[in-house]
Amino acid sequence: MDRDGQPTGAEALVRWQHPQRGLVFPDAFIALAEETGLILPPGQWVLECGCAQRARWLARRFLAHLALAVDVSGCQLHQPDFVRQVEAVLERTAIDPRKLNLELTESLFVRNMEDTIAKMSALRAKGVC
Repeated sequence: MDRDGQPTGAEALVRWQHPQRGLVFPDAFIALAEETGLILPPGQWVLECGCAQRARWLARRFLAHLALAVDVSGCQLHQPDFVRQVEAVLERTAIDPRKLNLELTESLFVRNMEDTIAKMSALRAKGVC
């Protein structure tokens, strides 16, 4: 929200609709998914779906200005081709990279900080926040 209370962006959030447990919030499954490496497919899916939604906002004048924030797990970021994956999503969805904000957790910086900085700098050079 800006100072006038107008929205400036939105965040793509994932929930798991479990057949027995109902709606499961991320705090109940994200850590385990990261530990096991199973976070990669849902992480990519959230990035894809979020960017596709951002592209659809362009057709609605009152939403066209909004930025989109997407959480990125350490597993995703530390993939050798992470930058290329993000670039490919941006190309497929044709969204303005300046309207994509990648949110990193603090735990990412403990492991291989040089790699994290290099990848985020490469994406920043493309306009991603």
